[in-house]
Amino acid sequence: AAVALNNIKIGLDRRNGYIGTGVRSDETFVCNEFDHLLIVRRNGSYKVINLPPDKLFIGKFCDCRRYDAAQEFGVIYRDNKTKKYYGKRSVIDRYITDREYWLCPAQCRLEVLTPRPEAVYQLFENGKPREVNLMELPLRSAKARGLLITGKEVTKIARLRELSPEEAAAFRAASEPDPEAAESEAAPETEPMPEAPPVEAPPIPEPEPIPEPEPAPEPEPAPEPEPEPIPEPEPEPIPEPEPTPKPAPKPRRPRTPKAPEPEPEPEPEPAPEPEPEPEPTPEPEPTPEPEPVQTPEPEPFALSPDPAPEHAPKPRRPRTPKPPTNPGGEGAAHETKPAEDDLGIVQPEFGF
Repeated sequence: AAVALNNIKIGLDRRNGYIGTGVRSDETFVCNEFDHLLIVRRNGSYKVINLPPDKLFIGKFCDCRRYDAAQEFGVIYRDNKTKKYYGKRSVIDRYITDREYWLCPAQCRLEVLTPRPEAVYQLFENGKPREVNLMELPLRSAKARGLLITGKEVTKIARLRELSPEEAAAFRAASEPDPEAAESEAAPETEPMPEAPPVEAPPIPEPEPIPEPEPAPEPEPAPEPEPEPIPEPEPEPIPEPEPTPKPAPKPRRPRTPKAPEPEPEPEPEPAPEPEPEPEPTPEPEPTPEPEPVQTPEPEPFALSPDPAPEHAPKPRRPRTPKPPTNPGGEGAAHETKPAEDDLGIVQPEFGF
């Protein structure tokens, strides 16, 4: 059969809480690929895990080793409430991978956990030393409570010495019960009971034959009486249904005649506007005819130191007078102003 080689080296880093093949540490142990690891913490909890990868964080731990189902541990723990110390020896032989279990009750602290219980420890109670032999402690299951060691305050716990193989064997023989004594205690011997003499059974009398009863004569059939004719019941006259009275008509509410709407009054026809009387057109005053202008006859041309000849004035176009407006209303007097430009007389000496 092939044997697995212990060629896997596991390193422990207690300070940072790491384990694995990639952890560099002075504290190491070897195992093979089929092994499991046991991890125990200070609060008393423990679990079994598979081999870790290169580096695995598990937090603060008290002990980490290769799991062995036959390994016996010596345990001393303290109850944080009562401050009492208990001890026991225990074997972890059952587990489910990655499930958490307890070596001591909750709210306790592990003070001693050793895989070599063949040792004597020294407890200092108020400064006084006291020796405790772990082999004298009872062997109990992992979840069972330990034996009370002391209820006093313990200041220090130290490993004093290890037992010799002869002492350890003697303590184991004293602590382990004798299997024959155990069987005798489990099933005490009892004297065999004397056999009772066989009791003969009394003969059972055969039952007497029961005579068969004679058949009873058959009774003659009694003549059946003729059934009397049942008179047919006369049909009862069906009463005519009473006429259902019609409900009285509800009185109608008289209608209130509506008041006749007043006829719209005819709008009065607008009065005809009086036609404006035509304004009398003022008759234009006769324009005075301009007086004829006498044109002097031209003198014969002669070279003389006379002044420059005067030009003859151009004839002007007579202005047509505009009809005067009536700003003051009808019947106002119209006055015709003489034209300012009408000088009446042409004065040739001014050059017009």
